[in-house]
Amino acid sequence: MNIFKRMFGGSTGDSQSGMSVQEAQTIMQHYSKFMQTNSPAIGHVADSQKLPYSKKKIKEALIIAITNIPDPQAKSALSIAYVHLANWQDGVGNEDVGMSLMDINPEGDVNNLIDGVLSKGNKDGSWEAKVMNDAKKLEQEINQWV
Repeated sequence: MNIFKRMFGGSTGDSQSGMSVQEAQTIMQHYSKFMQTNSPAIGHVADSQKLPYSKKKIKEALIIAITNIPDPQAKSALSIAYVHLANWQDGVGNEDVGMSLMDINPEGDVNNLIDGVLSKGNKDGSWEAKVMNDAKKLEQEINQWV
């Protein structure tokens, strides 16, 4: 049996948002597949334009799923996917922003390391703060549906 049929119980009706359950299923399938290979690395933020759908549409689809499935573990996983949208922000650009441990040369000069971190585009921590604020907001939003 298709996982989405199990999750949604075969429902094909429309949600309160106007998005059909079938459309929500399609969006979730594309988002899930996309995230398997395109999710930003830990500590990174990516441009929301890279997502297969707008954040708003993905959020609607996840809410429809959460409100239509009885399984607490599935609800938890979908809630995590919802909050993970914070790692996608407008205006980041083509390159993800963040510092990878792979970028650190333990044998290198400390000044070069600092220059490398600063050149990643997060000099003032603004992306980190934006992601954290968005994550808190998304967590509050999704908690009303779980």
